[in-house]
Amino acid sequence: TPIPDQDPIDVTDLVVTPGAASLIITWTNPDIPDFDHVVIWYGSATFESTEFEGTYDPAGTTIDDLVPGDEYTIIIKAVDTGDNRSPGVNETGTPGDYEPAVYALGETGPAGGHICYIDTADSYDWKYLEAAPLSWRTLSNHTFVWATSGYSGTFITTADTIDSGEANTAAIIDTLGASLNFAAHVCSDLTYAGFDDWFLPSRTQLNAMYSNLHNKAVPIGSFADAFYWSSVQEPSVNVNKALYQDFASGTQYRKDKFDPVNIRPMRSFTFDD
Repeated sequence: TPIPDQDPIDVTDLVVTPGAASLIITWTNPDIPDFDHVVIWYGSATFESTEFEGTYDPAGTTIDDLVPGDEYTIIIKAVDTGDNRSPGVNETGTPGDYEPAVYALGETGPAGGHICYIDTADSYDWKYLEAAPLSWRTLSNHTFVWATSGYSGTFITTADTIDSGEANTAAIIDTLGASLNFAAHVCSDLTYAGFDDWFLPSRTQLNAMYSNLHNKAVPIGSFADAFYWSSVQEPSVNVNKALYQDFASGTQYRKDKFDPVNIRPMRSFTFDD
């Protein structure tokens, strides 16, 4: 029989298990006739003690959005039907690192663009390629030359792989010089959505944009049915030409570097970095 105004006994078997930026708490409710619920408080040296307002489940209550590496103190008190509270038991736990975000092809990436390639084999030091959204284009001018006629005869060693756009862009800028309004420079100089790691994609990377975003029953990314520059120098036929892809047909070919053509910046990332 419950005793009025007598504090209930505490929960038992309190266990705090680290999760990714979270703590998972399990316990056993007290076996008393007037038990009603528990309250949980949590706090750390850098986080003021706060009452947990989520769903309570002794089989595994999770407190999310905690700071990885900070030690938190968890306090649980049992509450009876008269709103009397037990003295409380406590345990500490330290959340682990954030779980990496997982993206699918076509989904919106960290910079607001769309995922156009996933390195499922873990072959590179990045996991995803993200094509910039159309809104990267803040200027009315959205076509750019690969190089003007005065620069177009300069041969630049570039590669055409799923990993080479960033290196190609750096090679173009290193060879031609900085502060030029060329396709590679515009991509490299871009800061959008807080990210400044954009580059002009290689032809293989550009084709990933076309194949996985644009050439779909429901296209993604608001690409034009037009030509887009890659960062690949024509390898053998004509030093004055670079390679492009036609997003109307998927055709890839060479074009004079001084012709203005659409560009779509790209970035690579591992997770939400």
